[in-house]
Formats: sequence, structure tokens, C-alpha cells
Amino acid sequence: NIHARDPMTANAARLTLGELSGGRFILGLGMSHAPLVAGVRKHEYGRPVSIMRVYLEAMKGKPYMAPVPPSEPPVLLAALRPNMLRIAKELAWGAHPYFVPPEHTAQAREILGRGPWLAPEQMVLREADPAKARALARANMKIYLGLPNYLNSLRWLGYRDDDFAGGGKRPARGRHRVLGRREGDRGAGAGAPRRRRGPRLYPAHPRRRPARPGPAAPRGAGARPARRAAVR
Repeated sequence: NIHARDPMTANAARLTLGELSGGRFILGLGMSHAPLVAGVRKHEYGRPVSIMRVYLEAMKGKPYMAPVPPSEPPVLLAALRPNMLRIAKELAWGAHPYFVPPEHTAQAREILGRGPWLAPEQMVLREADPAKARALARANMKIYLGLPNYLNSLRWLGYRDDDFAGGGKRPARGRHRVLGRREGDRGAGAGAPRRRRGPRLYPAHPRRRPARPGPAAPRGAGARPARRAAVR
């Protein structure tokens, strides 16, 4: 949340953690949401794209007198819609979107091109019972469906306001929800627990094109992308 600290402090933390981790730190930056910034923090919530551009420019060239990291620590943006994705391409290493369906990844890759990193986070729910899985998923999604930036992102993808009711109870027209299937043991010994695929929490659109494959080329020498798995 860029409203939590000024650009000089964020940059100093980026370099410090990059040095302490031996070049394994990635800084993620996002605008948060107006209800949290203005309502909770009592800051002014302005135009996200303009504010993020100014913030990233202000991080450059600030004094830092501690040991430097072995490589430039990457910066990823919590970019959802086209203008912020373009900022992620221009002024950062790429995008780390959250609460997005598969079709967002395809469109985000088209905007970013083949070079910048694109690291969408996905929620995973380990529950075999479909009714319980849907109830848990909707309860969790209801939180995010109350935040305007996520709603605007989904509207950009063609979702309608009635798709958001009750934690997303109504699947969008032409989309469907997918529940995983039970998988047998994979080389495990007798009595080992079976692996289950949890439900995908977001609708999948069969007509969307898949994301274009392409290597994520880091901009800092020796910078390496980190693996991240989000399990909720």
C-alpha cells in the first residue's frame, strides 16, 4: 500500500531487504482501495494511475547509505486494468494482480507484452464437498466484491453488477464455475491421503484466448523471480 509509507522509505526498504535476502526480495506496490485509504487511514485517495506514476518516479535517485543488494530488487505493481498495467510495463518489472479470472491473465499479457513479469495470485481451497466449497468460496469472495477496484476490474472483463450478488452466486452469462476432481495416489504408499483439487473460485470463459507464453525477462542483472503460492 503506497499510502502507508513515502517513496524514499519504500525504496530504502526495497534495497535493505534486497541486501539482507541476497537478491531474493521482490517489492510489490499497490494503490489499495478508497474505503481503506480514505476511510481507515484518513488519507486522500486520488487518481490511481497518476499517483502511482508520481510515486514510482519519486523512488528514483533517493539517498541510501547502507550496503547495497547484489542485484536491483524488482518492483511489481498490483495492476488490474489497462492504464495501470501500462505503468507496470513502463516503470516497474511487471504486474502481480489479485482476484482475477483466467481471462484477465490473457488480456494483461497482451498489454504487457512478452518481456515484463506477470504473476497473478490465485486462491486455492482444499474442500472435496461441492456445497461446502461454494459456501466457503462465496464467503471469501464477498470481501473482495465489496471493494471498488476489484469490481471495476471485473466489469472491464464483461461482468455485470448482478454477477456480484451474494459473494458471486450468479455466474456470468456464458461462463461457468469449475470444481476439481478427486485424484488417485501418485506413487504414494498405502494409506497415504488422496490429493484433491480444490474449486476454482472464478468463472472460466471458454471463448477467451489463452495467455501468450513468454519468458519473464528481469530488468536487473541477476534478478530472479520468486515463487509464490497463495493457499487460503
